[in-house]
Amino acid sequence: MAEFDLSSLGHWRICPSEWTITWSVGMSRIFGRPVSQPAAIDFDVFLGFHHPEDRDDFRQLVARVIAERVSGAGGCFQDRLRVVRPNGEIRDVIVHGAPERDPTGAVAALYGIGLDVTGLMEAERRDRKSGEFLRTALENMDQGILMLGPDQRVRLRNHRALELLGLSEKHLRDGTPFDAARWFELGRDRYRSPATPGPYRSDPVGSERVPLRHDQARPSGTFLEIRSVPLADGGVVQTFTDVTQQRTAEWTIQESERRYRLLAENTTDVIILSDVDGTRRYVSPAARAVFGCAPEELIGAHLLDRIHPEDAASYQRVLEDLESLRVERCVTCYRYRRTDDTWVWIEVSFSVLRDPHSEEASGWVAVLRDITDRRAAEEALRLSEQRLALAGRVRQ
Repeated sequence: MAEFDLSSLGHWRICPSEWTITWSVGMSRIFGRPVSQPAAIDFDVFLGFHHPEDRDDFRQLVARVIAERVSGAGGCFQDRLRVVRPNGEIRDVIVHGAPERDPTGAVAALYGIGLDVTGLMEAERRDRKSGEFLRTALENMDQGILMLGPDQRVRLRNHRALELLGLSEKHLRDGTPFDAARWFELGRDRYRSPATPGPYRSDPVGSERVPLRHDQARPSGTFLEIRSVPLADGGVVQTFTDVTQQRTAEWTIQESERRYRLLAENTTDVIILSDVDGTRRYVSPAARAVFGCAPEELIGAHLLDRIHPEDAASYQRVLEDLESLRVERCVTCYRYRRTDDTWVWIEVSFSVLRDPHSEEASGWVAVLRDITDRRAAEEALRLSEQRLALAGRVRQ
């Protein structure tokens, strides 16, 4: 089954003493109601958002749970309801809830989650039982999901959470203190560091909480991405995703970049990265020895800014050939001006960089080598050969 969309998930809490319900932004989206919906909604108004055939049944179910006449373990319940949005659209929603008890053990509130399952209901309506669907959806999520109450006890979890955390059913069953489960794992040295939720922050613009995210390494070498969304009642919803392949790829790229940078910063050749318009974006440290200036002085300037005037036109033609992809690699020699206004001969090796989408030239990598001494030696050899040839003619 495809990865489940967490935007179709929301949470709610019913207060029997006032017969009001509060819900999350996720629930308001499921119902097609504005996020600015009052924080506490009258329960009868809330029932009015449902299909007429479902209202009485849900009212009676809530009443039975409050009166403790539900046979489920601990009073937990689940049901399928049809939500009628303001535009008349009907959405299938699975609700899973449980009673919240006061210190005397009496039911003080009901809390739970709602899951919009319209798409799946339409695809599998003939083959499913409504009482099993929420569990089916949760159990087929690629992520592990864990819902904790304000007392940090487990309210809800799927099997994927057990797999990713390496826990057994008995250590993460409903009502288990999550701290106890976590320290049980730490005692087995399963994790390198505790998976504490950490501090939460809220979106300063609206009332929706921003998920916190952090990675956790396991001794096996796998990595979990843990996202935490705090609930209004002090609880938290956590999702666990195996991101080992993604993180490994990121670290491989970072290590490759580190090695290339180490190579570029320790070679005697100058390495330059430029845009297709010829603007330098990176210059390696070897520029200090070759040009007598800091690399930063060259970044942002055009490649032609230090070319000898007699070589500028030829250099420009090379750049045009590279940009048009008439050539993708070439080696040429030009005179460059140093900071002390002396001229050095430079051998330049160009390679075109292509845009990965358009395949057009997006810039160049240029490797510059100071060949002044080589040119001087070649010139001395040429003059020596000329003198020898002239002497030979004189003797004749």
